[in-house]
Amino acid sequence: SKSKSKSSKNENVVIASPTGTGKTLAFLLPLLSTTKRLKAKIALTDSRTISSTSGSANANASILIVTPTVDLAYQIQTVVDQLWPPNDSTSSLYVVQKEDCENPDTDFGPMRRAQLIAGTPKTLRNFLYKIRAKNELSIFSNLKTIVLDEADRLLKTEDAARLYQAKIDLKEQEKLGKPVVAKKKKKQKSTPSKKSVTQELLKELEVCKITVDYNAERRYNSKERVQIICASATVGRTLRRQIMDIINAPSMDKA
Repeated sequence: SKSKSKSSKNENVVIASPTGTGKTLAFLLPLLSTTKRLKAKIALTDSRTISSTSGSANANASILIVTPTVDLAYQIQTVVDQLWPPNDSTSSLYVVQKEDCENPDTDFGPMRRAQLIAGTPKTLRNFLYKIRAKNELSIFSNLKTIVLDEADRLLKTEDAARLYQAKIDLKEQEKLGKPVVAKKKKKQKSTPSKKSVTQELLKELEVCKITVDYNAERRYNSKERVQIICASATVGRTLRRQIMDIINAPSMDKA
């Protein structure tokens, strides 16, 4: 399919498909096949690094999958294990958990051997802080693709849409010369913020110089450009705007 072709060519991709229709396979199949080819290529050029059949060497993850829940990360791990059977009972996808961030004696070996790393935005962000403090940022030194699975939930698109509409309504009232009456705020579980934890995570990755450029137009000028894949049940106007903001593109066509 077109999305699979773009995924394998390292272009930014948006996958819009209802839940249960195969979004996971749509991004996993081309990514895993490309990762296998890269491993084989490395094996041919340098026998000291990694072999095409062994996962024992330090590969460093090339794919980071961000999910709204830990359960979804484990579901993706199950699919990865079906497509890419584990070596020595060790999955190629490592799910970062809260314990990995809090344990002072975390073993980074399993993470280094994993070709894919997955987790929630909050956990991954805390994990990034930890490996930065421990001087272990090389875990992401081979990062080539970031997948935002269920991107609308990760980016809190509904909250962003309400906030955006409220700003538009306020401007319309000001244009018409109507007095702006401050409404009593109802108690809410959470107040929508300008940036989601996912957006803050992506910004932290840039600060750590793990990524340099998400923009496809400049891919030939940046050897370290990281591919972004956004998967969501629906892709509306607000989510498009958020994706454009992340990739720093003037339009979805340019993204």
